[in-house]
Amino acid sequence: MKLLPLTIFSEFKNKVLDTSYYPIHPLETLKARLTAAWLLQSSDFETVRQAKTFILKTSLFKEDDLLRLEQLASQVQSWDELQICSTYTNTQGIFLEYKLLVTTEEYKQELHFHAQYKTLDKICCFVSQTTPLIRVTGDPILQKPGIYFPDHATLEQQEELTKQIEHAKSVLIQTGGAGIAANQCAAIQNPYRFTIVGVFHDIPEHTSGVAQRYPGTKFPQAMVMVNPIITAVSKETQKFNHACLSVPCPNRCTVISPIEMSVTYKDPLDALRVKEVTLTGVDAVVLWHELTHIIDGKTYMDVTFDSLAIEDLIEFKEMMYLEIQRRQNESYAEVPEISIPPFHFSVKVSACGSVKLDSKELAEVLPKMTNETLSGLLIQASIYLKKKQTMNYRMERVFYELFFASENKNLPHSEGHSPTLKSKL
Repeated sequence: MKLLPLTIFSEFKNKVLDTSYYPIHPLETLKARLTAAWLLQSSDFETVRQAKTFILKTSLFKEDDLLRLEQLASQVQSWDELQICSTYTNTQGIFLEYKLLVTTEEYKQELHFHAQYKTLDKICCFVSQTTPLIRVTGDPILQKPGIYFPDHATLEQQEELTKQIEHAKSVLIQTGGAGIAANQCAAIQNPYRFTIVGVFHDIPEHTSGVAQRYPGTKFPQAMVMVNPIITAVSKETQKFNHACLSVPCPNRCTVISPIEMSVTYKDPLDALRVKEVTLTGVDAVVLWHELTHIIDGKTYMDVTFDSLAIEDLIEFKEMMYLEIQRRQNESYAEVPEISIPPFHFSVKVSACGSVKLDSKELAEVLPKMTNETLSGLLIQASIYLKKKQTMNYRMERVFYELFFASENKNLPHSEGHSPTLKSKL
């Protein structure tokens, strides 16, 4: 959803100045509070006082929030557009993801936030907001492996690793994931090769968040693995319906992975001593998922795209493209609701192991993806489609070369006549 700030200000100015007015849902609260920030620039003392009063009465953290909006208000004349990216609910509350586009003579800026709200006595109040915590599919840093942590690290490198691990743990708990890789964390610009596999069962906030994302699934106690190396995988495989923090939506895809995996890694909680662990069942699923991120720079959707037949991948890509076109034609009038459940299983694996697109399920989940997620998936699908088409072309060329080479051996070649291979190719 795209909105013009001046239109919002016109709609909410009188409401904000009305002492009896209280917003009742997150989008209304966001619009009203941005209007109040705009009013802070007024030359009229009473208008500024009423705007401050409104900000304070619609915030759970009053003074800090007022200071933040006063700083934001200094750019109000440069606000171009408000984009509502998504709305979602988790164990922490109700969230709006939004972008505020700012243009000045010197620069263009995109302010990107996830804002949390809470309803108290039928009044929707602002709680807090952060910049994005997680990189989304298609992000260049997400789509490449983490940086190998040096065997003889300097003190500065050791401190940076500790900082990155603490941040990743915080993000994992806040987002309710069952594991996280360093390259998923938006604030880590040069992610080392480490992952956190599992759940911090001693932290209720984390266990409740995971239970919402994966109802009824028991995950291992969290382990931090630096420079993980896969040492063994079982021939036996298992199927699991994967989701990912970097693909934020209710989509699920069935992916085949080893039923047992062994890995060596350095344990940062034990002076980086080398440890070895073997995980089975769901624990191995989580390990495989996170190692695919940090070692290969891939999400489960990359693995899915690589597994689909060309025909299904073309259909998947076309459906995403049409969804993007629909939103553009409708001027982005809808706000994607990406809360879970319900889930939508867009790609499934049959009993015989064949991977198949479920078009109906995909059609239901696409409207629940953000524009950023759709664009990222479209980029990745295009990469894998091109790869498959190139591979097919090469295989066909080898086949025809072998076929016509064999055919040419049986043809009489008179002087001045070349074989037919070149012309047929």
